[in-house]
Amino acid sequence: MFVQIACESNTSQLDSKNSWGLATACVGLLMVAIFYFALRKIFAESKIEAKLVSYEENSIQDYTVEGEITEKLFQLFQLQNRDNQSIQAFKEALKAKIEELLETEAKLPASLSQIVDIRFSFCNKQILSKLESRAKALKKKRFDKVRTRELELDKTKNEQFAEMRRPQLFYVTFENVIAAQSFLKMKEFLWLDRTSVKLRRPLDPSDFAWTNRGLRSRRRCCRASILLMLALSGNIAVILSQFMTNIDWQQYYSYLKQPPGINCDTVRQQFGSNLDQMAYVEFQYDLLSRFPNEGNYVFLNERVTRTGAYHCLCEESQSIGKSFDISLPDGSVTQIVLCPNRHKFLGFFSTATVKS
Repeated sequence: MFVQIACESNTSQLDSKNSWGLATACVGLLMVAIFYFALRKIFAESKIEAKLVSYEENSIQDYTVEGEITEKLFQLFQLQNRDNQSIQAFKEALKAKIEELLETEAKLPASLSQIVDIRFSFCNKQILSKLESRAKALKKKRFDKVRTRELELDKTKNEQFAEMRRPQLFYVTFENVIAAQSFLKMKEFLWLDRTSVKLRRPLDPSDFAWTNRGLRSRRRCCRASILLMLALSGNIAVILSQFMTNIDWQQYYSYLKQPPGINCDTVRQQFGSNLDQMAYVEFQYDLLSRFPNEGNYVFLNERVTRTGAYHCLCEESQSIGKSFDISLPDGSVTQIVLCPNRHKFLGFFSTATVKS
């Protein structure tokens, strides 16, 4: 935008820019079209849409069945298996029973009734509550309270050890949906002295209300507010720096186009036939001071025209594209086009063309 302010363009140049802009837009639209049809081809060949629908219809709960383990059932298992009363042994016995039910009741072949895993859940609510209370006491350095909670934990474990190690629920996950649905349709089955085991559909993970136990809500809000303020401050700083830079360049171009306090009639009268030579000197000075030199910022007052010779020379229509005989410091004379056809004044893309 600021280059356009500083550079005057004729009709042919504007038409050329519009043509290139239209060509660029067409190429962009062509790239979008190619990308779109390529994605459609990949979707069609890989059947991604069908897989997405399948993922939406089938979740983890479609492959898993939840069952209830009563205290009577687990005690019967321990009585009948005095040699091995471990949870792993109970898991193997439960897996064998489920496979038997799928084969006899659901009439499923072994290839469709494969079990991936069986998991148990335990009821340790009191232990977890006391552990949480102990952690709070440690944070407050209440070591007497910590010791009290540890004694309560030992007492609870000693009194309720058998209850805590008894699984309350089991979750059996199958290889395919057919086995899970067939097992769920039974609603319940009889096992170990005809003890009823009830079945139900488990909760999907999206149904759980997950709580954040790492930070308090007030501290999370405080951190989020600080991060938001830092992000906004950074954005404002970047936008402000860009704005100030653009304003500085705009002022620079404005000064170059019409140097303040310069009267071209007076300048021409003052320099006379040496106007082109002074314009060359001013042009060379601008090339050296236009950009930051070795990382040091060049202030606007050090970049603007000093005499107005270059500006006044290029204001004359007969100077556009004309070659001037310029005397160089070594005494040689060369012809230089100080005012190219594309610009009538010193601008961002100004260049001098040496003809000979």
